Amino acid sequence: MAHPLGLASYRCRRWLAGIGVLAYTVLAIALKPAGAIEFFPFFNWSLFSESSDHRGDVTLRMTEIDGAPVAPPRFFYDMKDVFTAARDKDPRLMKLLDRWFYALRQNDRETADRLRAVVEKTFMSEVSAADYELVLAVYNPVRRLRTGDIEKIQVIGSFAKGQP
Repeated sequence: MAHPLGLASYRCRRWLAGIGVLAYTVLAIALKPAGAIEFFPFFNWSLFSESSDHRGDVTLRMTEIDGAPVAPPRFFYDMKDVFTAARDKDPRLMKLLDRWFYALRQNDRETADRLRAVVEKTFMSEVSAADYELVLAVYNPVRRLRTGDIEKIQVIGSFAKGQP
């Protein structure tokens, strides 16, 4: 036995669903927030249009190696001909440098000195002496990839391997 409102109820629900989809689309377009780039078909999602285009990396900049000046100073990871860790892009060094930077910012000299000793012993073992800086390099990743440009270099500290 068929429901007495079966066909009428089905038509009504279908008609209401169509109006709902149409109303939702009209509202999504009409109520676009100021400055929004993406809005169609049903939402406003600006994930990448709002993200920062800058990145900051803590790294080492070498100024002298075994008594020979490095002019102009070069980043550790650009010295693949000298350091094995630079050739291998060892991620342990990146993590150590971040922790060292944090310890210096927190004025935790004991931790900073321990981390520095590990960096020098483990990742600079190929050289007997080195003068270097711990730096924060700020750059636009796309621009750096294309041109090598770094916007700002902040020197956090200058150090000599094996010296206090």
